[in-house]
Amino acid sequence: MLEQPGERPPRLCEYQHKPWYSLQQNTAPLSGVEVRMQARKAQRHDWHILHNITTTAAPPSRLKSRHPYNKAAHEMLNSTSEDISRDAWLAAAWKQEWQSAGPPHSHCYIWDPGGGAIGGDDLPRWQWTTLNRLRTRVGRFKTSMRKWGLVDCAACECGDPEQTADHIISTCHLYRPPSEASLFDLGPEMLAWLHDTELDL
Repeated sequence: MLEQPGERPPRLCEYQHKPWYSLQQNTAPLSGVEVRMQARKAQRHDWHILHNITTTAAPPSRLKSRHPYNKAAHEMLNSTSEDISRDAWLAAAWKQEWQSAGPPHSHCYIWDPGGGAIGGDDLPRWQWTTLNRLRTRVGRFKTSMRKWGLVDCAACECGDPEQTADHIISTCHLYRPPSEASLFDLGPEMLAWLHDTELDL
């Protein structure tokens, strides 16, 4: 590899601490931003250690579960323009992931997760935690705790035999929030509920 003016060939040891060093391990890259940046750089410079990988077709993966660097790099190089900014690419990638993730309940209320429409990040931590565990339906609900072997009974304190997120949001007379939509609108009623609730998730 020949050194270019203003550039120097990367040393292999530098790759050992980068997400795209996964090329050596044939495992998935950890950062899409790093992959995109390095793929563009490698594509432009023939002295780059990854130049051949980014300018030739990616070989078929041996395992479907693997997503090696060369495959990720080719996908990003083919799907993004060179002049797109890092922030614009991140916003577009996040929105694409969100739209392709399936139809969870939150999609009814959040159309663009990168649009700044998700409120509540200024709340006290325990309120923010409760809010987002209800929004995502992932948390220390009794059914989950029983599945994890942390409790023997999945019953809710209200008497329902199964304490799930849907039960709390829809039918629980002890912990039910004002409405499902209020988990995302965060009006005065919801803020008061978050302040007063004894629900511990």
